[in-house]
Amino acid sequence: MELALGENKTHRVSAQKLLETLPNIHLSAQEGLTSSKQEIRVTAIEWLARLNNPDSLPALNALLKKEKREVVRAALLTAVRTIR
Repeated sequence: MELALGENKTHRVSAQKLLETLPNIHLSAQEGLTSSKQEIRVTAIEWLARLNNPDSLPALNALLKKEKREVVRAALLTAVRTIR
């Protein structure tokens, strides 16, 4: 999971694709939404958008209500639109 959400961009997508075969992987991806690092939150948001699981919408909307950084908010809005 560390590679899938981590700062190492080289292995991130490969790790995400491998993990996507697991059931309920969206729950693990949602853990990245609580990171103190903006880049990890954005990575988790983008991954959740690609997973396109409506069960992630409550977590994304909750973060949208409290997130202050514009880059993260933009990613959240895009993800919510993608999943709906």
